Parts: sequence; C-alpha cells; structure tokens
Amino acid sequence: MATLQHMSTAEDIILANFKNGKLQINDKAGPSSNSPEFTYYKNVDTPDERLRKRRILVAKSQSLQYVGYNHGPEAPKANSACKYLVGVLDKKTNKMKVYDAQYYQLRPWLHNDMQPDQDETDQPTEQTYIEKQDALTEAFGSLRKRRAVDSRHKSKVSNEAIEKSAKVAVTIAKSQPTTPIKETMDSEGVLPCCDREATKVEDVYKLDDLVAPHLLEALKKVSGKFCNANIQRIQEWQKQKTYSSFVLDHLRTLANEPTDEKQKKAAILLYLHNLSIMYALKISDLNKKIPFEGDTPMSVKKHLLDSFTQSTLVGDGSRQKRCLPKRMKDKMISHALVLALILDDYKTKLSPLQSAFKVGVRILESHARALGCRVTSIAEVTEAGESLPSKSPTAQKVAELSLPLRITYTPKKKLGGKKR
Repeated sequence: MATLQHMSTAEDIILANFKNGKLQINDKAGPSSNSPEFTYYKNVDTPDERLRKRRILVAKSQSLQYVGYNHGPEAPKANSACKYLVGVLDKKTNKMKVYDAQYYQLRPWLHNDMQPDQDETDQPTEQTYIEKQDALTEAFGSLRKRRAVDSRHKSKVSNEAIEKSAKVAVTIAKSQPTTPIKETMDSEGVLPCCDREATKVEDVYKLDDLVAPHLLEALKKVSGKFCNANIQRIQEWQKQKTYSSFVLDHLRTLANEPTDEKQKKAAILLYLHNLSIMYALKISDLNKKIPFEGDTPMSVKKHLLDSFTQSTLVGDGSRQKRCLPKRMKDKMISHALVLALILDDYKTKLSPLQSAFKVGVRILESHARALGCRVTSIAEVTEAGESLPSKSPTAQKVAELSLPLRITYTPKKKLGGKKR
C-alpha cells in the first residue's frame, strides 16, 4: 500500500481541458509540429491578495488561440466546490507525492478584429491607453470595475448612430406640414388664424383656415348618411350613443337647409365628430389604429394626425411615436369652438360641446374668451313654462362672436406658494 506525502510548491500544477475537443500532441513520426504553445499569466502589480491569485492560461496554435481563467464567469464552476490534487507515484519506494493543482477549461478565443484571411505576420492594430486599461480591467479588475467598464461601453454612442438619428430627424421635420405663421396667431399655435381687423364677423375666422377646401370636398362625398338621416335614424343613434348630442341636435335641423348648405354642415359635423374621437384617446392608443368614423377619407385622417399630434423619436432614432400634449388638446378645443360658431351663425351653446369633448364648462369659457367671444348665460325654461334666473346653476352658457373683438387671455396659474 502506497504512502501519501503532501508537497507544497510556489505555483500549483496546471490541469487543462480543451472544451471543443481532445488535444493531440503526438503522431507516428514523433512530437507534432502543431503542438500549442502555452503561456501562463498572473497579476503581480496589486497588493490585493485576492487579485494576486487570479491566473490566465493561454494556448496558442498555428490557427487559433485558447484561453482559460481561474476567476470570473469563464472559470469552471467546479473550482469553487472542490479542490484538485495531482499524485506522483514512485514505484520503487511505493510512495506518492501529492501536489495542489489548478484546473482550467480552455475555450477558443476569437478577437473582434481578427479576419479569416489576415496573415500572422501582420502587425496588430495599436490600442489607445484607455483601451489597454479596459483590457487589463476586464482581465484582472474587480467585479465593480468590470461592471463600470461594461456600462461605459454600452452607453458609448458611435458616430454612425448619431448620423443616422440626425438623418431620421431631418426626414421627420421635412414631412411635417408647413403652415405659414401669421401675425394674428398666438405664440403657442393653439388658436386658429384670426383677422382682428375684419369688418364682418364672418371674416374673423375663415372655414378654409380650419378645414382646407379639398378636405371639405372629400368629407362632403362621405357625409350622405348625415344629409339623409331621418328622425327614426337620429333617435336610433341617440339610443346607441353613436354620436354626441351636439351632432344629433344639428342633424335634426339639416332637413330644412338647402342642398349645398346641408352638405357643407354635414361635412363640418363629421370633421367635429372625428376631432372629439381624437380628443378622448389615451396616450397608449395614439400609436394604434385610431377608431375614426368608418367612411372618413384617408387625407382627412392624415390631416388630423399631423395637425393635432406630435411625433417624437424613440430608441436609436429609427422609430417614431405619436404623443398628444396638453397644448394640442387646447388646440382641438379652440378649433371645435370656431367650427361650432360657424355652424350656429356665431352664437353657440357650450353645453353640447361640453358633452362631446367631456371637458368642464369653465375650460370652454376661457377658450371662447380667448377667441374673442362674449360668454353670457341664458335662462332655462322649466317644463311648467317658468323661466329660471340667468345666474342659476342650470343656466345655459352661450358664446357669441361679435365685433369689435374682445380677445382676453387667461394667465396660467402658478403652482405652489402663498399670496403675499
């Protein structure tokens, strides 16, 4: 029976295993000329004892390099759970000397800059000082430092990505509709174009500035169901809540209008209905298929999206996302109010619009005043025929556009703080 004797050495014996195959170092003619050349690296420049124990084994053949680590994610998982020993038996004395060993699993190492047809005699590309420091950190650095290097590499933006994002941004900017800015428009672009020097109330806000003539003609072609709607059909829509009370109230009076005026008002009502659909959308639904009225022309849909939403770049700049900021919602309310004034001969009730857009009456009042309207209250008549006071909570608010204009802007309230 052999006796064991544990031996201590300066360096552990190296055990290596090639992950992708078995190493053949001998052939019939003797030692193979393709035997790999082994190199052993260790960290000696740090006072940290834990870092000084890190080793890297490199096997270099004529065609490929193999690398093994005793630390990090590339190290064999069994190293932390067991200890490797190598025994050398002397058959004469029947004694075995036992040495500590380090186990390495060698994997093929493919450098990013290596090319299949690159000659071995070619000089390697020179690295900057920072690249050399990063390479050393990845090999011998602590976990915290390696994470910092990985984070910096991930957040590094290449020049190609910047140029690509810039080209996409320019393309989007060119695709946006270009509307000439008039002096009569407000600074934020919320209010429609206004002619403050108009001598007739019909010329203050023109329909062509809100809905282009070609869009109005496209809407007239599909507004037949509004023009031909009878009382039974309107009652059915009211029961199913297909359209708002603003649209239904105006449909009841269309029958008495001339044919041209009937088509024009029906087209405006269809435009207003689609505008109320967009106003009620959530942010998550903007980039999905928007439920416009089924017969709405594609040109009108594109006009609504381009005029009342904003496009932003997401990710690497190759994808667009629509958003609906508060300024755009205010723009919708202002345009809807002007269209309602045009439909009602420049004197319209605010309650039906409030129901269509699901907004407070105070918001409609502030928008109406900003458009130059005079907001008044009219008395409600009860079922018994009695008139309620105009200051009653149930009194109807009416916006009327008349000359001279009374344009007033409501200042934005400051958040927080106390009055002094």
